Amino acid sequence: MSETRPAIYLHIGRNKAGSTSLQDFFAAHADWLAARDVRYALFGYPPGSADSLPSYQSHHELVASFHAEPEKSILISNEVISGFPPHYAIEMATDLACLNAHVILYVRPYRAWLRSSYGFDVRSGINGRDFDAYLEHIGPKISFWPFIQIWGRLLGWDRVRVRSTDPRDLVGGDLIEDCLSAIGLSVPPTAPRTRSNVTPNWMAIELLRMAVGRDEANGWDFAGLAVAQALHEIAEEAFEACGVAGLPAEYLTRQQAHTLADLYNADLDALRAHTGADLRPDDATTAPERPFLPTAAHVPQAVLRHITARASTPHFARLHPEAAAFVASPAFTALLNGDASGPILVRDGPPPYIAGRIMPGAAARGQEDRRDWQVMDSAVSERVATQPTAADAFRLAGQGDLAAAIDVAMDVARTSPDLDLLAAMARWRCDVFSRMAHPKGPVAWPPKLPDPFPGSTGIPAIAAADLTADILGGAILHHGSLRVNGLVSPAMARSLRAGIDRALAAQGDFNERRPVTDPGWYVPVDVPSLSMAREWSEGCGAVWTADCPPMLFEVIETLRQCGVLRHIADLMGERPALSVAKSTLRRVKPGSKHDWHQDGAFLGRDVRTVNVWLALSNCGVDAPSMDVVGRRLPYVLQTHSHGAWFDWSVGQGMVDMLAEGGAPVLTPEFGPGDALLFDHLMLHRTSGRDGMPNDRWAIESWFFAPTNYPMDQVPLLV
Repeated sequence: MSETRPAIYLHIGRNKAGSTSLQDFFAAHADWLAARDVRYALFGYPPGSADSLPSYQSHHELVASFHAEPEKSILISNEVISGFPPHYAIEMATDLACLNAHVILYVRPYRAWLRSSYGFDVRSGINGRDFDAYLEHIGPKISFWPFIQIWGRLLGWDRVRVRSTDPRDLVGGDLIEDCLSAIGLSVPPTAPRTRSNVTPNWMAIELLRMAVGRDEANGWDFAGLAVAQALHEIAEEAFEACGVAGLPAEYLTRQQAHTLADLYNADLDALRAHTGADLRPDDATTAPERPFLPTAAHVPQAVLRHITARASTPHFARLHPEAAAFVASPAFTALLNGDASGPILVRDGPPPYIAGRIMPGAAARGQEDRRDWQVMDSAVSERVATQPTAADAFRLAGQGDLAAAIDVAMDVARTSPDLDLLAAMARWRCDVFSRMAHPKGPVAWPPKLPDPFPGSTGIPAIAAADLTADILGGAILHHGSLRVNGLVSPAMARSLRAGIDRALAAQGDFNERRPVTDPGWYVPVDVPSLSMAREWSEGCGAVWTADCPPMLFEVIETLRQCGVLRHIADLMGERPALSVAKSTLRRVKPGSKHDWHQDGAFLGRDVRTVNVWLALSNCGVDAPSMDVVGRRLPYVLQTHSHGAWFDWSVGQGMVDMLAEGGAPVLTPEFGPGDALLFDHLMLHRTSGRDGMPNDRWAIESWFFAPTNYPMDQVPLLV
């Protein structure tokens, strides 16, 4: 397949056929490849996903990059391509047909591939079906022939290379050596030969499937992942301790094995007819009969007892409360007692461990009544008969009722803050948003509201006691922002300011790998898609509020007590959510330089937002404040022009033009506890003059309506 002239090499998978091992090798040897004029790049990822590797989000970007440096080959590896819908694959293959593009595909006999795919989808939290149901579900996706035909027909079969993972079909008997030979290279002598992403013991898979409890395309949420990771860890310990680590299980019936082998061999025959590739067929003549369909009910009792003993220790329960609650659940206890009959999976409903004891009132609660803002502050005693505790909140989370768990946790935290509970509550707020039904807000947006400050110019201001939804919405709609003096008391401002210092200190300890002097005050939420955003924010002297569980609680509770949450919800007509990446705790040093921007430039024009910018120190005289354009702008201005630094920011020349047109630049002074409320269209920047002696402390809390929530933001339910 390889040619001397530069080419595009597409390793398109398939999944569970060594793709991760190849990708790990390519990433680790990117410099070695580059020295041989082969650029290894990520495909399907946004720019900046890996510091040292280029990234292409689409094949259009791939083609453009190849044209930009035609003297170099490009190598990409992504098994998702082999699962593209036909029209995507046809479009990509058609656009690459005129270039020197080659496709590399590795396949496994379908019996082995199916077992591995089943295990992966369970581990990922995607699949809760038993094996037979999974086989029925994935049946149309088993054959590699339909999608490889697209590439062969459009690129030409001479540019398609298919090999099996059988060492007898590989150059040198090795996957990495074979793939490198396809692009005209040899393996570096010092390169290690490793396998990645190995399927675990079948008992671990079946216990994890019990925890999955549903079929979910997005996989584990944070609460489920907390159960899965800890359960897998103690299960592996149990297998070793009980001497059953390698105990095999047969998933296929003899008939299923023969059917899959026949399909695989027929696909190999079709491939041979087009490419001449003579790959080893699958011989199922000695396939055994399955003695039982593997489920958690077949895990040995000794293993279950070991897991139960380990999960019931105080140390484990404190570190992994969700997993401890799962192991203590009725479904798991039924396994231990030998009472489980039939499949454990509860289909089309909550996870299986929800099917046991539910706290009084939780099961009967409707979708809307407990979520309504008019009743969210009602006594938790309606839900639990006694004063709630942290254990009650963890039990509700273990039963899958995260909204109730959050309400109970908030009530507990008001009197006895618990760092483990606060950290868990941050995860629950991320998870519950996607699980809840979110009624659509008003069709027309923004709402038609009268000007509450007719004839006034600049930034209108009110006292905290005068704040209403109509005044908030009317001020933003007609003036661009609203100042609320004394939104929180000076004492509360001092407390929140001290919290920011603790959060920044804990963040510094964490990032510098020092012993954390304030445990629990920096616990990064698991949002891999926003890793670059976190790095950017922390580089500007900020901590995401979600990364500091005690401050997340304090900010939400403070804004609830002063009525801001209720007014924002009334304005939006729906319960809002905080943004993980845009809600921050800030300590800004004097002299900090920032560009003008409207957040709508990267959030989108049609989102529904309110930002609560809360000053916690004196701002504007001896410490930085904020520069704002004191007029409503009903549109997103041109970016990356007139001297702008970034492609999302507005240049000073544009601001000067607005000032000439009657939109003045204002630098308001704030005292501790004063707030500025605005939306994504207000043009602003952090301001600071040289010579200011003091830092500025402030909290920024961006609220979004679930209607038109921006796709690249991670929501936190409040």
